[in-house]
Amino acid sequence: MSDFVQGKLLPEDALLFLDAIEQDPDASADLDLHVGVLNIARSEDAKMFRDRRETSGRVGARGVSGSFLWGWLLEGRRFLVPVGILLVALLAGFGLIRLSSTAANPFGDLADLGDPGASFRMRGSGDADLADAATWLTNGDPGEAARRFERYLRMYPSSEWVPWVEYAAGLSRLAEARRAFLGIRVRYEADEVERGLDHLDRVLANANYPELIEDALWYRAKGSLMLGDARNAEAYLARILASQGSRSQAARKLLSDLHSLHY
Repeated sequence: MSDFVQGKLLPEDALLFLDAIEQDPDASADLDLHVGVLNIARSEDAKMFRDRRETSGRVGARGVSGSFLWGWLLEGRRFLVPVGILLVALLAGFGLIRLSSTAANPFGDLADLGDPGASFRMRGSGDADLADAATWLTNGDPGEAARRFERYLRMYPSSEWVPWVEYAAGLSRLAEARRAFLGIRVRYEADEVERGLDHLDRVLANANYPELIEDALWYRAKGSLMLGDARNAEAYLARILASQGSRSQAARKLLSDLHSLHY
């Protein structure tokens, strides 16, 4: 019977089989059952083939396993946004912890440079490199200004403008050292401050221009406050007072504010 249902019999054998089935009601019933089961199996095979073809059209050659992966990815996408928000919150919290562990500068506004670009004084030079570097400082990018001034010092170590460029590089480094978080906590990068002070110290050691020396003393005092050294700052401010230059009044006020803060 199985061979007949599956079409494996020769035609003459199939006719003999059918003649025998017609004479036996039970055998006829069995044949109907076999044919029904075979049709169901073929129907299921056809459905599976259609499903696999549709799946292949959606996800390429990945088949059923690919469809499962695709569905998992679609479901997982719903969780990406909250997970991303959680990661950002954790990173922000870590940043706040690091910030809180770094003490703000104890002198607050007293150490602040104000607007270094506005107070920047450099005697007129026709040098295009210096003019370009000065533009970066006055436009609010002291880091780039410092790099350009320092490049000039390396390229032209014997230039008559070296004292002024040393001063400009020092002022730019001090401005670049400032770090603030949402305008609440202010601190200064010590390495950046030290680099700025090195430039200013060379100005004080080699310059012969009273106004330039006075400017260098002022920002040398500011740099000392950035490092938390009030005593050193007071010494530089005292030198400004002794010179009786244009910054004497500002130096006297800053000294008074420091004394009020600590005494």
